[in-house]
Amino acid sequence: MRRELPGFYFDEGKNRYFPLSSKPKAASHASESNTPKISGEPPRNSPSEHHASAPPPRQKNAWRSLERARSATSRRQIEQYSHSVLHSQIASTSACQIVPLYEQYISALGIETCDDRMVALMGDSNGVLSRCEIPTEAYLSMSASNIPQHWARVFHLGSRISSISMSGPIWITTSFGPDCRIFVHDRVADRTTAHKPHSTINDVWTSHLVNRSLAIGARQRACFVPDIEHLRGLRFLETRSDVFAVHQHEARLYTGARNGSVSRFDTRMAMHKGDALFGVAPEATGNSATFLATVGPSQLLVSTIRGNIALFDVRYPRATRPVLILHGHVNSFMPTLPHAVSPCQSYLFAAGLDRRVRGWSLRTGEPLRPPDASFSPRLRTAEDTRMNPFAMVFPEPVAALQTVDIEDNICLFAASVNELYRFKLGQQAAD
Repeated sequence: MRRELPGFYFDEGKNRYFPLSSKPKAASHASESNTPKISGEPPRNSPSEHHASAPPPRQKNAWRSLERARSATSRRQIEQYSHSVLHSQIASTSACQIVPLYEQYISALGIETCDDRMVALMGDSNGVLSRCEIPTEAYLSMSASNIPQHWARVFHLGSRISSISMSGPIWITTSFGPDCRIFVHDRVADRTTAHKPHSTINDVWTSHLVNRSLAIGARQRACFVPDIEHLRGLRFLETRSDVFAVHQHEARLYTGARNGSVSRFDTRMAMHKGDALFGVAPEATGNSATFLATVGPSQLLVSTIRGNIALFDVRYPRATRPVLILHGHVNSFMPTLPHAVSPCQSYLFAAGLDRRVRGWSLRTGEPLRPPDASFSPRLRTAEDTRMNPFAMVFPEPVAALQTVDIEDNICLFAASVNELYRFKLGQQAAD
């Protein structure tokens, strides 16, 4: 019988003992399944399995981080501990305002501040576009019962509104279906137009407007319009699959498709074929890319229909391993679950299929978790006066999500059914 020697292991093939420090590490299938590869077949986990695979929770201590920030000697340490303090404050959010609007389901939302005014657009499942414009100072102090009267219906697009994108004075609204429309409003020129983009463009899923250039994701292709005013120079970008996500950054346009491919197009060149990113071939199938956003000058955030969220470095387009993985997102089949990146690009918020909203630090990957058991996940009741966005269970999966800086208040807006929720991140509800 072979003896067990402390600090050594026995190699059956070589029939001798070796030090444990030289033992090769066996590949862990579990760890590989928990690392999302855009090009691979991700695990088909249930929501409970998503949580089981996530790393254990680790609570931040705001006071300890604050004391460390005060005694830090380097700029990097100060930024690190300051981020820890901010993380704790956001996780402790309980200031919430709920505004019931009208009977139809909210399907899209767009909010921005301009000239000391908050401008909001909202689309519903029947294709009705509504608008609200209130001075920002008045809006922050306005009661929930007084806000609905400031909303007015401005246009009907004929079918469910699928996206709203705002850039400066120009607002874009798209509708879904075979007879889709693009609604364009220029606030400075006070001009409104509605376009039928092209007879071959159907089922517009998403859009992204930057200055005057527009990218849209539609059935079997993406489209790029250099100047939205007259829809001139329309380019078709071939993806061989429905496009669920588009994002413009400088002279690059990124697309995420139903077949799982993520592509990059150079908008300065009249090319219809893009470059496949992260080792994904155009024939990839399965794990649809549903959300894209750039973070900083060289990173791309990718979320998939199976709940994988990861941050990739676009300087290495063939790399298949992400630089950061965010655990805990719950999705398995819905391509329209919304995501939102904070204005400082330090946090990501995502709506889940389980009717909850989750958040993560884009610096560390750490999730935003409520600080105590009083914020355990549950449905809101009439007696609730303190509501945490990361513990609340909404009536239905959140259909629209956005973060906006209003008078130095970072607000998270979430729309579920016919209600609009506004959370002042990092602030506590008044007792």
